[in-house]
Amino acid sequence: MERSQWELEKAELQAKIAFLNGERTGQENLKNDLVRRIKMLEYALKQE
Repeated sequence: MERSQWELEKAELQAKIAFLNGERTGQENLKNDLVRRIKMLEYALKQE
C-alpha cells in the first residue's frame, strides 16, 4: 500500500514539475519578446 502511495505522489510531483517548467519557458519567451520591443522603441526614439 505504501509503495503505491509513494508512486502516486511521485507521479503528481513529476506532473507539477513539467507544468512549472512549461510556465517558466512561457515567461522567458514573454520576457525576451518584451525586451525586444523595448529595444525597438528605444531605437525609434533615437532616430527622431
